[in-house]
Amino acid sequence: MYEQTAHTVHGNKSTGMPPAVAGGLSCILIVLLFVTTHSRNALYLDKLTLWGDTLRKSPQSQRSIYNYGYALFTLGKDDDAITALSTLEHKPPGKIRRDHLYLQLGTSYFRMGKYENAVLAWHKGLEYAPHDAIFLNNLAMAYLRMDKFSSAKEYIAQALIADPLLKEAASTKGEILLAQKEYGQAAVWFLRSIERDPEDMSGYWFAAQAYAKAKRYGDARRYAEMALKKDGDEQFRNNILKFVESIDGRAGTVSK
Repeated sequence: MYEQTAHTVHGNKSTGMPPAVAGGLSCILIVLLFVTTHSRNALYLDKLTLWGDTLRKSPQSQRSIYNYGYALFTLGKDDDAITALSTLEHKPPGKIRRDHLYLQLGTSYFRMGKYENAVLAWHKGLEYAPHDAIFLNNLAMAYLRMDKFSSAKEYIAQALIADPLLKEAASTKGEILLAQKEYGQAAVWFLRSIERDPEDMSGYWFAAQAYAKAKRYGDARRYAEMALKKDGDEQFRNNILKFVESIDGRAGTVSK
C-alpha cells in the first residue's frame, strides 16, 4: 500500500486575496494538501523518518520511493519531493499507478510556480487517466496562471463535463471569469461551488470579492460575513475583516 491523496490545486487563502483580485495575476482554486497543523507536521515527520529508513534498506522499492516523496511533499519540501518522485519515471511500471505519480509531480511543480512543468506532468497523467476531472481542472488552473485563457477555458469546460459536481471545477470557472473581468458571471460560478460544499469558506470569500469587483457591495459584505462564520485561520479571518472595512468605505463613497 502507498500514500495517495487526490490533489486539486487552489489559491492559498492565507494571502487574504487571490492574485486575480490583488495585482492582476491569475488566481487559482484546486484542492492542494497543505500542512496546517502541528499534529499534521508531526505525523508526516514520522512518516518521512519511516519511509526514509525503509528506502535506505530497499533503495529499489517503488513503494518506498513514492511514499518517501509523498511525505516530503506533505511537509512542503517540493523540490526534494520532485527529486525523489522523478526517479520513478525511469523505472518499469510497478505497483505505483502512473496517474498518481504524475498528479503528485504536477502538484509539486505547481506549488513551486513551475507551471510549464506542472502542465507537462499533468498531461502525462491524462494519458493514464483520460477524462479525469482533477487533471483537467488542474490543467485549467495552470494555464490560468500562465495567462493562457483560451487553454484554461478549454480544460475547465472538459472538467465540468467529466464531473459536473466537482466544486473545484466550479470555482476554477469562476476564477477564469474573474481574471477576464466578467465579475457577475464569476460570482454565479462561485455560488455554484458553495452549493457543492456549503462548509468551504473559500467559495464565500471568492464570491464576496467578485461582487465587490462588480460594485455590488451589499452582496460582497454579505458573503464576506458568511465566510467569517466558517472555520479559518486567524490571518485569513483578519484579512476578511479588513476586506469588509474596505467594502463599507467604498459603499459609503458610492452612496455619497
